[in-house]
Order: sequence, then structure tokens, then C-alpha cells
Amino acid sequence: MPCEIEICINTIISIDKGTMKRDQSKSSHDGSKDRYRVLVETIPYGVEEIDTTGAIIFCNPACSNMLGFSSEELCGMKVWDLSTTDAEISKLESKFSAVLSGRQVPSPYSTFRRTADGRAIEVHVDWAYLRDDAGKIAGFTSIVSDITERRRVEQALMESEERFRGLAEASFGAVVIVEGSRIVDFSDKALDIYGYDSSELLGKEVYTLMAPEQRAGLKERIARCQTDPTESVNVSRSGKRFPVEVSGAMFSHEGRQRIVFAVRDITERKRAERELSRQALIWTQLADAVRVMARDGVIVDANLEPNTCLAIRRPNCRVGSARPCTRKIPVAPSAGRSPRRCGATGAGPVRPRQFARTVSN
Repeated sequence: MPCEIEICINTIISIDKGTMKRDQSKSSHDGSKDRYRVLVETIPYGVEEIDTTGAIIFCNPACSNMLGFSSEELCGMKVWDLSTTDAEISKLESKFSAVLSGRQVPSPYSTFRRTADGRAIEVHVDWAYLRDDAGKIAGFTSIVSDITERRRVEQALMESEERFRGLAEASFGAVVIVEGSRIVDFSDKALDIYGYDSSELLGKEVYTLMAPEQRAGLKERIARCQTDPTESVNVSRSGKRFPVEVSGAMFSHEGRQRIVFAVRDITERKRAERELSRQALIWTQLADAVRVMARDGVIVDANLEPNTCLAIRRPNCRVGSARPCTRKIPVAPSAGRSPRRCGATGAGPVRPRQFARTVSN
């Protein structure tokens, strides 16, 4: 839109200058006036001519429709009469005076204007000098565009980005946004787990964060737009390798596809899993049978030693209970015997060599 406005204002100014100059040919003069009139009346932006006192001396239909005033009502108003606050009035009067005196040149600016129904709209103004035949400043020609809706969309987008960044920073993992194969945005958590500075991580190839043997897999996943959760091994700036859980989602940004990755360092989880596996292996390979009993005497766990009572959470297997457990239990497959009854009571083990160790929890 700024480019269109620039083309429009340059065209209007050039035509305006042509109509103010004395043409040698009457037909040429009339042609210039016709082109100017058609352009001004059909352009979708407001067009104003302002004299050296700041009064509006001409406005096109688009300008009237934008503000809700008729052309007759607008003509004769000072441009700052449409401002919404005293501060805006003072600011615009100072700008007008500086440009008129030559201390400044006309430059685009944004301001708020009051409409006929009392609303305040934000407008963008592009303006240029309007000169007479002698080259003296006779006033200004302005192109005015309503940017209220554009500002609302920009504000909503900014708030959305702030919410996203807030969620990203509050999450337990890192967030990395990739376009193509390069990192275009990230959360502070990403800097923590990878050990890079912002300037180093921005624009970096996302594959360099992966362990070398897994980079080909990531390239294939990105090429196929696969974003389902997976586990991988990443590498920090110092070269330290650590396991991560990665999930992603694709989205469009200004017509370009991007992928947002949520990266969670699972080093502690993997360490806990290894410890649990180690303990489970020790538990199942103990030479002695072991039973774990709750404080109320209920057996809650037992290892898998052959011929061991597996009466887990059975009320009959209580410490101090006089009734034996009558449920059948399995025996070792190598023993070649059919299941037999436990026969255990809470007062003691099934056999002297079984349940040689009892653990209370």
C-alpha cells in the first residue's frame, strides 16, 4: 500500500503542477485537467489540498466518505481541527509551521482524526509541496489513508506473538522455530540447553544441533513434513550430547512455511529409567526369594524365584494369620511339576529355604 500511495501522490502532484503551469495549447491544458479530475475522483484514498494557513481548500469523495463530512463541511477547516486531542493539535501545528518555513521537508506521518459521528480513526498522511508558477510554496497536496483496521490487526498479531512467547518461556522445554532449515526464532530456554548466545543461534542450521548420525533422519522428517513426537540426541555448543524428546507443528508465516519444535531435555528421565532397569534386573536375579509386605501384613510384591509364593495382595497371606493360602502357585518350568498349593501362613515361610528375606514397606 505505501508504494501505491507514493505512485498516486507523485502522479497527482505532477498533474497538479501541469495544470498550474500556463500551457501553450488549450487542448493540452484541458487534457491534463481531465486526467487529474478522473484520478482524484476515483482514487480509493483521501486527497486534500491545503493552503499555507493550514485550511483545507479541496477534498475528493474518498476523503469525505472516510471522515463522514461533506466536501462543503471539510473545506475551510484547518487540518488540525480534525485532531482528537490538544497534544495532537499542537504537534500538527508545529509540524506544519516547520515545513512551511523550510526547517523541515514534508515527510509521511500518522495521526488520529475525528469523524463526523465522533469516532477517532488513525490515518497515514503522505504530503508534498504545492507551488505556484513562480515556484513559491502555495500549499500542500496530501494523500490520506485510513489505517485503523491495519493497526488493529498489527496489535492483535503482536499480542498473539507475546502470548506465544510467554507460553514458550513458561514451558518446561525449549522452543525453536525453523524456516527451511535455518532457525528464525527461539525461546530463552533454547539458549540454556544448547549453550549458545542469541546471535549465534539465530540463522543457524537446525541440523547442527543434532548428533551427526541423526542429521539425515531429521532432514528426511522435515522434507516429509513429519512432526510427530520422537526421541533424539542433540549436541550443545560445548559438544556435550544429551537425549531429547522433540515434537513439532507446521504453520504459515507471511506465506512461508515454518516449523515450531518443542524440545525437552530428557537426560534425568533416561537416567531414572536406567536405574529402574538395573534394580529390576537385580530384583529378578536374587539368589534368595524375597517378599515385600505392607504394614498390615499383605504381601505386595515378590521376586520370580522358582517355587516362590506369588500371592500378591492376598488377604490370606497376612502376617499372624492362622489360615494358610490355598491358591495355586506356579513352579519353575524346568521342574516339570504341575502347580501346587501355596500352603503358606502368615506365621512363617512356605518352606525353610523359601522367603529367606522379608522386606516391609
